[in-house]
Amino acid sequence: MKIIFTAIVVLVVSTGFSTGMYAQSNNSLPVLTTFSASITSSKKILISWTTKQQINTDCFMIEKSTDGIGWDCIAVVKATGNSTIPVTYTQLDAFPLKGSNFYRIGLKTQNGDIGYTPTKNIHLDVPVKINIYPNPAANTVNIVLGHIALTDWNVYLISSSGKMMAQKRYNNLLSAVSLSVTDYPTGEYILEIVEGNSRQTNKLMINHY
Repeated sequence: MKIIFTAIVVLVVSTGFSTGMYAQSNNSLPVLTTFSASITSSKKILISWTTKQQINTDCFMIEKSTDGIGWDCIAVVKATGNSTIPVTYTQLDAFPLKGSNFYRIGLKTQNGDIGYTPTKNIHLDVPVKINIYPNPAANTVNIVLGHIALTDWNVYLISSSGKMMAQKRYNNLLSAVSLSVTDYPTGEYILEIVEGNSRQTNKLMINHY
C-alpha cells in the first residue's frame, strides 16, 4: 500500500519593515539605519531618518496617526537620488496634537514599490492657555478652552478657604461655556478646569457692583 503525503506550503509576503528592524523587504527599497521622532523646545515634533543606501528612490511619505490604525500623510520629502553613502533627512511637524502622535515613514521607489518603517509614538502634554472673562465677574464668567477637548471636561469653583462652591461637567463637543456666579458672594475664588490628565487653575474675582 502506498501512502501519499501532500505538502501544503504557505507563503507569507511582507511589505514594509518588521517591527524593530530596518531590513529591506524589497531589494529596491532604501535601507534605513535610523528613524527617530523627538519634541523640540518649541513643542513641535522633529522627525529624522538616515538611509544607508538609495537606489531609484522616489520619495519619503511622512504619515501621522492618533491611534496607530488610521494614517494621514502630512508631508512628502523627495529623495536626493541614488546614493551608496548615508543621507539624513528631517521633517518638522509644526502642529502636533495633544496626547499621542504616531509617526511612520513610507518609502517609495520610482517603480512604485512602497515599504513602511515601524511606528514611533510621541506623547505631547501641552497645556493650552484657557481664556476666562470677564474677570472680575458679576453675573457670569465665560470659559473658552482654545482647543477641541478630547474628553468630557469639568469646571470647579472653589472659594479662597478651599470650599467647593460649584462643579459642572461639559461634553467634549463644547469648547466655550458660561458659568453663572450670581449666587456666590463677592470675593476671590479659584476656577479649576480639568480635562483628562490636564488640570489648570485660574484666579477669579467675583464682584457684585
